[in-house]
Amino acid sequence: MKISILTIGLTVLLFFSAFAQTSNNSTNAVSIEFKSMKMEVAKFKIHSSKLNQSKDTEASSTNPHFCKAHDLTNKFLRKNGLEEEYRTFQQALFQTAQNYASAKALRGPIPIIFHIVYNSPAENIAYSVIQDYVDILNEDFQLLNSDAVTAHTAANGFTAADVELSFCLALQDPAGNTLVEPGVERVSTTEVWYDSNGGEENKMKQASTGGADAWPRADYINVWICDITNGATSGTAGYAYLPSNFIPVYWDGIVLDYQLSAPSGRTLTHEMGHFLGLNHTWEGTGSGTCGDDDGLSDTPFTAGPFFNYSFGCPASISTCGSIETQYENFMDYSNCYSLFTQDQSNVMNATLNSTVAERSSLLLSDKCNATGPPVCAATSSASTITEGSSVDFFDNSTGIPDTWSWNFGGGIPTTSNVQNPTGIVFNTAGTYSITLTSSNAMGSCNTTITINVIPSTGCDTTSNIDDTM
Repeated sequence: MKISILTIGLTVLLFFSAFAQTSNNSTNAVSIEFKSMKMEVAKFKIHSSKLNQSKDTEASSTNPHFCKAHDLTNKFLRKNGLEEEYRTFQQALFQTAQNYASAKALRGPIPIIFHIVYNSPAENIAYSVIQDYVDILNEDFQLLNSDAVTAHTAANGFTAADVELSFCLALQDPAGNTLVEPGVERVSTTEVWYDSNGGEENKMKQASTGGADAWPRADYINVWICDITNGATSGTAGYAYLPSNFIPVYWDGIVLDYQLSAPSGRTLTHEMGHFLGLNHTWEGTGSGTCGDDDGLSDTPFTAGPFFNYSFGCPASISTCGSIETQYENFMDYSNCYSLFTQDQSNVMNATLNSTVAERSSLLLSDKCNATGPPVCAATSSASTITEGSSVDFFDNSTGIPDTWSWNFGGGIPTTSNVQNPTGIVFNTAGTYSITLTSSNAMGSCNTTITINVIPSTGCDTTSNIDDTM
């Protein structure tokens, strides 16, 4: 049977999940084959005892990382009596699904704000880590990840897809002010950790409960980084709500454990998949049987999550008879992540065409744009050197510049267009004026610093000498 891609995207859309992957998009009238036409809400329910049993069986190595998406989703629906209402709402979405089409070209950038909620210095992670998160996310969603070429796709009939989505670190806060750290809000808390098993799965999302308030979801993807495992070396690395008009707007977003969700582990990629409508590849009852499925034709049946933290990435593995397990899919649990499929890409792009949970508004957000020209500032590794020595230069401009032009006034090389040039050599004694021009889409600025080069004998010939007696 075939059904419009958005139908699938929105089928999956309304569920809260804990990890996510990316895939490709196709043509205007994209369609996706279902393995089964019965995609009822109950199909997605996970019984925690069975899921934990499946995890323990599959995890043949130490330190497995997983999510608790459907336990939390079902908990919310049951508590608020929304299960039947959800089914009605889901059917209404299906009726409009045929009107959507997937993207054909790169879309974005979509702004992300990371709320770093910390109780200790270790939890207050470095900005370089945040940059790594977004760099890897963009690689994975644009099929630029280096491990995509080593994926075991052709022999097993899998195709890695380019999802054609880009993300950025937000440059503005909700009031339009330029962020000192692009894409980052740091909030100190007295909370030691947040226990998602003890009803604290959303506590980090509000200032009133010791967390950080969500920024408007129409303009930002909210990502909270905090301690959700009490410092454990295994457990839940992250979770996210799938798009839903039932979930409170101030809960909508992604949560990452500060320790278990290192950028190289691709947890953010996995969770972003959930945020954009994807289920795990084995999704179903969570019983760890071959009857579980996510409903997409190009993600084969899988007997529950695949953990493989010790034994490499085998060329072939089967958990459902002769059907090859797509364990390299970002929506599984393995440490061999490398791909999204075309159907998964279609679902995510269709989700971004939907007004459900304001997902379509994200593509219209201007929060990736600078609010004004930069204000220039520069420093150097030394202000006085001897002939033949080198100096490193650093751009300290604010206002988010994205291009730089340095003139070293006689140094070697004489110019540079990198932000922080290193190893600039000055062979001749004298005073040098170093000029930096920093620019963004709103304008440019200039600043000058001085380097004093003295002869290698140690005599400063550039100094003023008073020889009066």
